[in-house]
Amino acid sequence: MTEPRGIHIADDDPSWPGQAAAAIEALRAAVPGLFVEIEHIGSTAVPGLAAKPVIDLMAAVHDLTHAARHQGALADLGFRPHDNRMTDRLLYVPEADGVRYAQLKRTIVAAGTGPGEYARAKTALVRELTDRARSQLGLPPVPVWEKP
Repeated sequence: MTEPRGIHIADDDPSWPGQAAAAIEALRAAVPGLFVEIEHIGSTAVPGLAAKPVIDLMAAVHDLTHAARHQGALADLGFRPHDNRMTDRLLYVPEADGVRYAQLKRTIVAAGTGPGEYARAKTALVRELTDRARSQLGLPPVPVWEKP
């Protein structure tokens, strides 16, 4: 299967957590004291899940204005700010849902979907899984969206 426009879905790679840990260390070293917390998020953080082989991190800071001052240093490391609020909740759902998600991703790519459309095409399933996981925890639904 040829994957169009640079989108590639890879089988789970056991090196992804280590890559995330190294990236987190690099961020902390580049701008000491800036981050309150940094987490490995997204599909590469879910053991056994096929994913685009891109390590996503979510970093919390005390004040966004402090982060803006370090944008150059972060860009030099290859990091870019992103205002996406959607994170994968598949760490908390049954394995069958992870299989559904991986199949959906491969189907989207096989259809020739581009990067922006790829992200939006996943949103309905992510919304379903997120709503179910939150409901099981007694939490209300939250908006789930994806933008390029």
